[in-house]
Amino acid sequence: MIARARVRIGSIALRRLALPHLGALMARGRGRIPGAALAAVAMTGCASGLIPARLSVPGRATTPVTLEYRSHLLGTSGELSTALPTGERFAGGYTLTPKDPQSHMVGTLSGDKGSLLICRFRLNEPGIGPDRGGAVHCELSTGGTVDGRF
Repeated sequence: MIARARVRIGSIALRRLALPHLGALMARGRGRIPGAALAAVAMTGCASGLIPARLSVPGRATTPVTLEYRSHLLGTSGELSTALPTGERFAGGYTLTPKDPQSHMVGTLSGDKGSLLICRFRLNEPGIGPDRGGAVHCELSTGGTVDGRF
């Protein structure tokens, strides 16, 4: 059975979604979409990817690192993560700032050993997010930078 439903996420009402088996889920939930079903719908709209970059620390050879991003449902924000060769893992959020001419996306990542990594992105398509490519420059609180083009 395929049901059509109007789904409201935050202040955005999505038009009718055709979802297989939604009718049965709604019948069990007395007309409401169960949280698991809504989460499954939300996750299908998220983009993710890898950004190749290079870590530069004064007095050391540059080393490759990879930033990973996962956008939230509406694409105006998301999560970033990476691990440095020192073993420190970083995670944090990013926000799109398409009207800022210097950086179209800004992210702050906290390290599991206390460091911070502040990343600024210049995107090829500022309103779209990292999926369409661009450049990234990050500054490490303990000294060093991460730079990449994607």
